Amino acid sequence: QSGTLQVRTDSDSLLIALNVKDEKIWVENCDQLRRWAAEHYRRLNRWADDQKAENRPPKFAARRAAAAAKYRRRLESFTHEIAAHLANYAARRHFAKIVYNDSDQSYISKFPWDQLRQRIAEKCDAVNIGFERFSDAETTATARKTVKDEK
Repeated sequence: QSGTLQVRTDSDSLLIALNVKDEKIWVENCDQLRRWAAEHYRRLNRWADDQKAENRPPKFAARRAAAAAKYRRRLESFTHEIAAHLANYAARRHFAKIVYNDSDQSYISKFPWDQLRQRIAEKCDAVNIGFERFSDAETTATARKTVKDEK
């Protein structure tokens, strides 16, 4: 294993992997994620509107809680799946490390970005690939440069 796979979030795709020439070599669009979120938040807003108009019995609250639990489970499963896709791709291509940058979170609002980052780190660890967050990599590079400058 050698080399570093640069992975970043994007406004038009959930994840993009780049080679050393900054060319896209892997893209995970995940359009269904936007659809799921739109459906979920639309349903929650409509229930909230209905509840304002009339005091609903506890059964109404139970439906909303069940929908929220389903959405959380769906995102939990989704983050595991996408993280596995990325880690397996990196393993197949024999990369030694992934540097992950999730600073652009405009693709979807109200998404568990921290959870996705954690899952990617876990999946990378499972296939013996290093994982570094971009801000950590930037800090490490700056520290190395400072040490070299001091010498």
